[in-house]
Amino acid sequence: MSLDRAVARAGMRYPVLASALERHLGWARDFAIAGDVDSAVDAIRDAHATFGEMRTAGCALAPLSPVADQELLSELRAIAERSAKAADAGGPESALLETYEALRERAEVLALAHGLSTSEDLATSFPSAQALREIERLDQGFGPESSRALPTDPGMSARLSESLRELAGWATGVRLAYETLGDSDDDARTRR
Repeated sequence: MSLDRAVARAGMRYPVLASALERHLGWARDFAIAGDVDSAVDAIRDAHATFGEMRTAGCALAPLSPVADQELLSELRAIAERSAKAADAGGPESALLETYEALRERAEVLALAHGLSTSEDLATSFPSAQALREIERLDQGFGPESSRALPTDPGMSARLSESLRELAGWATGVRLAYETLGDSDDDARTRR
């Protein structure tokens, strides 16, 4: 969600506004990943307002692209729905693993293509199957005390279901935040 080069150039002339913009966009991403849609939307609105201040101050930035592209939004919706459905349905570990890996890969492609997150952030938020297995192995190795935060049936299937729910929350949060941003842009244009 960073504006990268444009913000870097603006940061030389307006360092406080540029850092505020980056900070708000970072918070929006973090809130969306955590599934806190309301806070993500608020952070995007704050970033949008900060961006407006930079443009008013004479900063030459390209307008925030309307990320509310229908293809992106429908992809995010599909990821959220399929993730939630798979998590709720449960099933054999192999089926959950296959679904998680496919949806995780699609989310990563979208996030990187649209600047929604970095590879490192995604790897932290949505670990690979290999990383999930290692986490499970370590939890099992350290005994039942270490897995109290997991559901009553700890194991790889429970961990995959939880990861699918988190992926659904991320996709829903990002989609709703951008739909809200698109709505606020439309409202601003009609007031002019």
